[in-house]
Amino acid sequence: TPPPEKYLPGIHPSAVISPHANVAASAHVGAGVVIEDDASIGENTVLLPNVYIGRKSSVGADCLLYPNVVIRERCLLGNRVIIHAGAVIGADGFGYKSGPAGHEKIPQVGIVQIDDDVEIGANSCVDRARFGRTWIRRGTKIDNLVQVGHNVEVGEQGMIVAQVGIAGSCRLGKGVILAGQAGLSGHLQIGDGSIVMGQAGVSKNLEPGAIVIGAPAIDRREFARQQLYIGRLDKTNATLKQLQAEIEELKKKMDA
Repeated sequence: TPPPEKYLPGIHPSAVISPHANVAASAHVGAGVVIEDDASIGENTVLLPNVYIGRKSSVGADCLLYPNVVIRERCLLGNRVIIHAGAVIGADGFGYKSGPAGHEKIPQVGIVQIDDDVEIGANSCVDRARFGRTWIRRGTKIDNLVQVGHNVEVGEQGMIVAQVGIAGSCRLGKGVILAGQAGLSGHLQIGDGSIVMGQAGVSKNLEPGAIVIGAPAIDRREFARQQLYIGRLDKTNATLKQLQAEIEELKKKMDA
């Protein structure tokens, strides 16, 4: 395994940094980076080319933001956070009021808070809250192409695999695992240590330690039982047809 790349402290001449921003002297700021008013960048943090840090956002110490990451206004990142290329933190939550005139946008005035030791994959999106915060707690790892809706809270040490979608206001407990392409409906409570298997669609709350699969998601043991019965349907259907034929034959004999 090659050693991690080292980045020297300094600011590239093409970076655009507000005079009201606070950038640690030990930080590395790459080409084309934009840092807006009242933003702060912590010690030893690395911002690679074309990263955008919005107004009043805070990035902690020892963070690594790969090219084209966007941190919008007033978002908070802890220490040792890694965000891969193209991820967007703090885009508006998907909130509209529908009426005869169409879809009226509901202002999304909250923030995103990302705690220490979180890693977020390429092209993933964590939307800002309508009010309050969308919160990714300490140690959680998020894969590529994940959508985290507004006001979601993800507990400590979670694992969220590629192409997962989490609708707004879900609450995930500690150590929850969401496997690839799983989907969660809005306003759900997912208990500590739960596992949602690949492509499962969760539409109701899960107790701590639940393991679910399927769409709609059900307990994995029930799913296995159902799959076993489905595998026997052809044989069962043939048996039923045979029994029906025998019954018809008996009726004919009784009527004779």
